[in-house]
Amino acid sequence: MGRAVGGRAAALLLAGRTVSRFGSSFYLVALPLYVLERTGSLGASGLFFTLTSLPPLLAVPFLGPLVERAHRKGLLILCDFGASALCALLLLFPGPPLPFLLAGTMLFHLLSHLFEIASKVLFSELCPPERLSSLNGIKSLLDHGAAVLAPAAGALLCGFRAILLLCALAYGLSALQECFIPYAPRPIQQAEPPRLRAGIRYLLGRRELFSLFLLVMALNFFVANSEEIIFPGILVELYQFPESRYGLAVSASTAGTLLASLFLIRAAHLRPLEHLRALFLVNSALMAALGLAAPLLRSVPKLYFVLFFTFQLLIGWLTACINVPLISYFQTRVPLEQQGRFFALLAFFSGILIPLGISYTGVLADWLGPGAAYACNNLCVIVLVLLVRLPA
Repeated sequence: MGRAVGGRAAALLLAGRTVSRFGSSFYLVALPLYVLERTGSLGASGLFFTLTSLPPLLAVPFLGPLVERAHRKGLLILCDFGASALCALLLLFPGPPLPFLLAGTMLFHLLSHLFEIASKVLFSELCPPERLSSLNGIKSLLDHGAAVLAPAAGALLCGFRAILLLCALAYGLSALQECFIPYAPRPIQQAEPPRLRAGIRYLLGRRELFSLFLLVMALNFFVANSEEIIFPGILVELYQFPESRYGLAVSASTAGTLLASLFLIRAAHLRPLEHLRALFLVNSALMAALGLAAPLLRSVPKLYFVLFFTFQLLIGWLTACINVPLISYFQTRVPLEQQGRFFALLAFFSGILIPLGISYTGVLADWLGPGAAYACNNLCVIVLVLLVRLPA
C-alpha cells in the first residue's frame, strides 16, 4: 500500500518534515542567546550545550532497532507532539529554570534524532526507488530553505517565549499533517528481533556500502568544520572582512545547495551517483584551491572574495549532487529491515566525528594557518576517494 500511494504520502511527509524543521530551527537559533543571557558566561553556555547534546547522541545507536520494530508513522507523530508539548511546558515558566531547560533540551535532541532516523526509513517505505532521488532533492531544498528562513523569521519575534510559542504551534501542525499520511507498514521478515550488533555486522560485511560509510565519516571529520574554524579563520582573521561580507560569502554555499536541489528534482535521470568519484574529487579540489589561494591573494582581497564566493557556490552545488544521491543509494541498497540501524549508526558516528574534526582542525589551523589547513584536509579526502571502492 505504501508504494501505491507514494505521491500523496510523500507530499504529506515532506510537508510535515518541513514544518517540523522550521520548529527545530527556531528553537536552536533562539536557545544559545537565551542561555547566554541567563548565564552571562560563554564557558557556562558551552557546558550547557555539551551536556544537552552528548547523552542523546550516545543513545542514537539504540534508536535504530526501535525504528525497525515500531510503527514509523506513529513515531513521527509521537516525536512532533512530544516536541510541541515540551515547548508548551516550557511556556508555563516566565523564565524556565536552567536545570529544567537542560533536561528539556536533552529530550528535544533525542526526539529530533528519532524523528530524523524514522523519516528516512519511512521515505524508503513509501516511495518507489525510481522516485527517491527527485524526492530527496525536494527534501534537501525544503530542509535548507527552512534552515535559512527560520533564523530570519525568528529575528522578527520578541523574546524566547514568543519563539517557544511558535515552536509549539509548528510541531503541533507538523504532527497533525503526519496523521493524514496514508500508511500501512510493510511486513519486515526478520529471523530474530533487530539488534544493534547484527546491524554492525551487516555494515562490516558489505564492502561497497562500508566504503561509502567510511567516506562519509571522513567528510564529517575533515570538511564539516569549515563554518566553525576555516571560514572565520580565512575571511575574518586573515582578510578582516566585515561581518556583512562574511555572511554573504558563507551564504553562497547554501545558495548553491538550493539551486542544485532544484536541479536534482528535474534531472534525476542524469544519475549523478554514476559520477560520484568525479564529483567528490572536483568538490575537494575546489576547497583545496581556496585554501591554497588564501595566503597568496592577501594583497588583492577583492579578488579573493569573488573567488571565494564563486567557488562556494559551486561547492554547495556539488555537495548537494553528492549528498542527495548518496541518501537515495542508502535507502535503495540497504534492506528495510536494516535501515533503522544503518541510519542510526550514520548519525551517531557523524555526531562524534564532527566535533572531533573541529578540534583537530582548530589545532591544525593554529599551526599551518586556516588556508593551509583547509587544503590539507581536502587533500586527505582526495586520497581517500581515490582509494575506496565507490558504486559504478
